[in-house]
Amino acid sequence: MCGIAGILNKESNSQISMVSDMVRKLDHRGPDNFDVLNHGNSILGFTRLSILDLSSNGSQPMKAQNGRYAIVFNGEIYNFVELKEELSEFYSFKSKTDTEVLLQGFIHWGKDVLSKLNGMFAFCVVDNLTNSAFLARDRFGQKPLFYYRQNNSIVFSSEIKSFSSFKKFKPNKQTWAKYLQHGIYEDDDNTFFDGIMQLNPGHYATFDGLNFKATEYYDIRSKIKKQKINVDDAVEGLREIVKSSIDIHTRADVPYTIGLSGGVDSSAILSALMMNESLNFDVNCFTVDFEDDLNESVWADRAANYFNLNTNIVEMSLDRMFLDLSDNIYSRESPIGGLMNMAQSLNFQKIHKSGYKLVLDGAGVDEVFCGYKSFHDKYLRDLYFSGSSDFEKCLSEYSNFWGIDKIHVKKNILQTSEKIRTEIDGSFSSNSDIIKKEYRYYYDHESSTLQDMQIDYIKRFKLRRGLRMKDRASMQNSVELRVPFIDHNLVEYGLQLDESYYFLHGRTKSIFREIFKGNMDEDVRTSSKRSINAPQTKWLKKKSSLDFISKIINSQSFKDRNFFDIDSVDIAFDRFKRFDVDNSFFVWQWLNFEMWNRIFVD
Repeated sequence: MCGIAGILNKESNSQISMVSDMVRKLDHRGPDNFDVLNHGNSILGFTRLSILDLSSNGSQPMKAQNGRYAIVFNGEIYNFVELKEELSEFYSFKSKTDTEVLLQGFIHWGKDVLSKLNGMFAFCVVDNLTNSAFLARDRFGQKPLFYYRQNNSIVFSSEIKSFSSFKKFKPNKQTWAKYLQHGIYEDDDNTFFDGIMQLNPGHYATFDGLNFKATEYYDIRSKIKKQKINVDDAVEGLREIVKSSIDIHTRADVPYTIGLSGGVDSSAILSALMMNESLNFDVNCFTVDFEDDLNESVWADRAANYFNLNTNIVEMSLDRMFLDLSDNIYSRESPIGGLMNMAQSLNFQKIHKSGYKLVLDGAGVDEVFCGYKSFHDKYLRDLYFSGSSDFEKCLSEYSNFWGIDKIHVKKNILQTSEKIRTEIDGSFSSNSDIIKKEYRYYYDHESSTLQDMQIDYIKRFKLRRGLRMKDRASMQNSVELRVPFIDHNLVEYGLQLDESYYFLHGRTKSIFREIFKGNMDEDVRTSSKRSINAPQTKWLKKKSSLDFISKIINSQSFKDRNFFDIDSVDIAFDRFKRFDVDNSFFVWQWLNFEMWNRIFVD
């Protein structure tokens, strides 16, 4: 895990200092080592967080023994042991790193190495014989890779802030409009910065000094072939894949810890470790709490107590919300998803101070196995309109699981639009009337089937955005985050199952829950997802918060952005103050918009 940066097709050797400056701005991603390499017509920079082969043999940029190729690589190749064995027939390895395996794999297989990799990665290989470069990003976007064109050069980095010394930032108004109206971002190759792009997940790019071309190498739809297997076989098959994923995700030369929320997903990591007989009972678990307003630690303690483990509680306070706001926006380089995202940063800070470099996280289960209530709504809606004889039974199970009267459930699913809406803090948001007409962004996207919706959540919406947030929050604190439940083998298997298996007994992601029966606290295993996981609305309605918000929206800079209809903003804010509302996302958007502009543009 690290930070990478570079200039492809450099203009002069004097740009070495430029790359050095870029990498210095990434030292939080890798404080253990720093280096810059002038290689052919390119300059590569690297800052290291040592996880595998802690010796200097793991340092980057790394050159091939023939001197022709050089690589900078951010991430981990979890199956590097198996690939190394395969390549050993052709090459004598000098280190115990996955970097050397990746470099030699590329030299041997070319771009086809991508289909062999199981990991999270963003890397660049430069060939000084052909003066060409190859860049690639992992299947689901765990590791970031940003770039922009400067004359005939390509400048790239793990984070946009590293461009700040030599590029004046401007907002990408279309991206901001889409976010402010629909809550959507991270769904294409644009960023919030005008002229700065990101290489999409599952893509590679080639650059020959003139042409930069991005190509998709991984399309999840092409990997899905629906399986007709019974529930017991599906559970057993899934269990084996989960165990295998956990096994390779714990390959490291440093100890790991667990980010534990008290939900089934993070608890599943502990269960899988126990099933593999590899659970270290000295392992530490870390969780966040919100003082007396939302006590997540009760669930986290319950999950940990089942395994006789201790939890470290990190408390997020109202004062910290505003104290840390600017730092969080700076580290994310984008709007913060919500209060929980800020709390995660605090949690990673505690993990770092406790001496850990590596944490396992349970992200991805909800998107793959239909854990969100919106999936359950879609499933029930489809049953109703298809005239399925299972509808009444599934309606009763849904009502019991979510604690909602059947009449209200029926009314809700009949009214729910199938168009993608981004759920924030348990509710949805759209603010077209607050944005000035010239910036309004029309967005119309439908998920016709449940599987379409799963893929949209994985490729374009919730998972992709969440992975970005988690990468920044962890790496801001020099901590590597590993996400075993989005191993591509597990994701592909999960999406091939009969959709009824996601909702057995009326529970969401039920097929995933089944594999941990008897290996997890039963209440944790069967509990419904808590849709509001942070007291964001409650805290934003406190007097100190309202005063802060008022100063922001009444500031001259906010008005001079000329993006909002200020009268509409005033009306919306007045209603927010006076009435009992369950959604604060539009207020959160105003704060993020103005603070981002103050940090990066002004």
